[in-house]
Amino acid sequence: MSQLLFAILSKILCISQVIRMERKKIYKIIVAVDGSKCSLRAAQYALDIAGKLDAQLIALSVVPLDMEYIVSMQKTGLEIPALQDFVKDYTGKINRSLDGIRIMAEKKRINFTADVIGGPKSIVESIINYANKEKADLIIVGTRGNSGLKRLFLGSVSSGVIERADRPVIVVK
Repeated sequence: MSQLLFAILSKILCISQVIRMERKKIYKIIVAVDGSKCSLRAAQYALDIAGKLDAQLIALSVVPLDMEYIVSMQKTGLEIPALQDFVKDYTGKINRSLDGIRIMAEKKRINFTADVIGGPKSIVESIINYANKEKADLIIVGTRGNSGLKRLFLGSVSSGVIERADRPVIVVK
């Protein structure tokens, strides 16, 4: 294919990286999880791919900086009941999601790790930096996410990961 055709296809298909027809083994997959239905569908898809390719799977959850700040404020004993309830609900949802994914991974005998990190930068940058640090071969995200503001994972995050990642990205509806 000519470079012009690659350029046109990459714009039409929103491909962050046009990969030549060479096959590359996928050893490590990162799936972003925030507890939303879309992120759980992305995790199921990631489990299927990891199982078929015998790849390691890392489920990554990024706690936004403002929530990390709230958690640290809780440790000081400062009473913020509504925020404390929100953080407790959010972290509980994340932990339940990661536990569920871990159980499915064990059943499928997939090499699985879960990681929850604080996001001192944007969630997009946190996912990309983590993928770079881990030398992941593939990133999988859901189209829409979950947060108190209903905007953690889409539009902003999934399209941001597609635009900025230097590796293949799969977005799952």
